[in-house]
Amino acid sequence: MNKGFLSDSLIKPNEIETAKEAASKTKLPLLDLTCSNLTKYGYIFPSEILKRGVEAFLSNRFYDPDPKGLFSAREALVEYYRKYRDYNITADSVLITSSTSESYNLLFTLLADPGDNFLAPELSYPLFDLLAQASHVELKPYKMKRTKQWEIDYEDLCAQVDERTRGVLLISPHNPTGMVIEGANDLLNKLKLPLICDEVFCHFVDTKPAPVLGRLYGEIPVFCLNGISKMFALPDLKLAWIALNDNASKAYLNRLEILNDCYLSANSITQSMLPSILAQGMEFSNEMIKSIREKVFFVEEELRRIPFFEVVKSKGGAFVFASLDADYDEENLVIELIKEGAFVHPGYFYGANERAHIMISCVPSLEILREGLSIIKKHFR
Repeated sequence: MNKGFLSDSLIKPNEIETAKEAASKTKLPLLDLTCSNLTKYGYIFPSEILKRGVEAFLSNRFYDPDPKGLFSAREALVEYYRKYRDYNITADSVLITSSTSESYNLLFTLLADPGDNFLAPELSYPLFDLLAQASHVELKPYKMKRTKQWEIDYEDLCAQVDERTRGVLLISPHNPTGMVIEGANDLLNKLKLPLICDEVFCHFVDTKPAPVLGRLYGEIPVFCLNGISKMFALPDLKLAWIALNDNASKAYLNRLEILNDCYLSANSITQSMLPSILAQGMEFSNEMIKSIREKVFFVEEELRRIPFFEVVKSKGGAFVFASLDADYDEENLVIELIKEGAFVHPGYFYGANERAHIMISCVPSLEILREGLSIIKKHFR
């Protein structure tokens, strides 16, 4: 009998994947309104900036690994946080990783033993469950308040804590709801649990970037996770980081450094590019984010014009998460829309279990979004 990761799961296409496969065999094109691959829709980071970083690396190429990551890359992150996030850190309090997923894995391993748990939002990206299983830890969901712009229910969060809880996951801006954490909550401070803060969409907001949670929660250990995948549309270059506040550094930095040294996953050439990316890439990033946020507003307004839809305004991110005020079977709705030419995600993909929801990514072109929304409008006539 097999043991290990997903050994007790029956891995096969679900009904939605089966419907997509059937649609691919017809002449009707299927508009994918779920795609979050920025590079697929023309968001291509300027090659000349990358070339300068490569040239700098090749002109002085040697391998001198640092468990925390290349010092020049960490220095560049110190300047990024000072200039763009109003947050003061040191190069010694940053660790470079190859992805935010790897950062989660490192922190789950650092903070917990097998069978321990972390508190996570009830609505979240499906990847988190797989990362937790791979690290042999459990995610215990805490509630979010749909009627209050999806803000965290901190009383419910605290009620989930038990003797094996080792930390709290916070996502701001939140995927898929677009909720942004704008201030500290005393209940979290009283728990004194480490906070793992996912900030990969921190610049995908309409004014200044979302607040750095390491600054909001200065009295407890905070690990801020981010990377270049979303901020600069560079998922292929595989670089992310963990920024620790003072309390996290004092309690965990030495052990986390040893863990990162076990892998040294982030390659030297990408780390060498990071100073150029951060110093010269913000104009591209701002234009890309402005384009995506405008499409978020457009999709929200179009959905509000369709009977049965209720749309909570997104404060950040690249997605629209809309609920239906009638009794709909999400899976059947998504399958029917596939047959009509538009693919959206059902809310249950993200853990929604109250009311029906759909998720639309605003990364695709405006033309695709218009056409897809037209199909959805026609379905509800």
